[in-house]
Amino acid sequence: MDAIDYKILDLLSENSRTSAAMIGQQVCLSTSAVNERIHKLLNNVILRYTVQMNPKAFGLNIHMLVGIAMEHSRYHKVFFQKVSALPYVSHCLYLTGEFDFLIEIFATSSENLQKYHGQLSIMEGVSSIQTFYVLDEYNAPPNMYLSQP
Repeated sequence: MDAIDYKILDLLSENSRTSAAMIGQQVCLSTSAVNERIHKLLNNVILRYTVQMNPKAFGLNIHMLVGIAMEHSRYHKVFFQKVSALPYVSHCLYLTGEFDFLIEIFATSSENLQKYHGQLSIMEGVSSIQTFYVLDEYNAPPNMYLSQP
């Protein structure tokens, strides 16, 4: 990747609907040259184009992180598969440290959260659960990877 590719990525990270013609004007390339570069980036740099939604718009006002410790590593793969399929789990991270997994959950009510907690606690291999209520969050800008050394 060269400086032009980085500029294209920066522009797309701000608005993935930016036209190739508009990008071309900003990087001094033709529309077809920009399209060709984007096509090459789609093979291994750009993973997908997406929409970021506000969970609160859907009544999901409770945001929790749940640390899960497992009894033994033999349970990890099955647990990861089961948890990843749950509709209320937005992220499931496999970790080192005190917890084996960190799960992000959004819920509409404390009753739902309690139900989800109960479902997680009875899954095979779970030895302990610790829940963290998210008070506030920082979201990195979409182009943060472009500034990494």
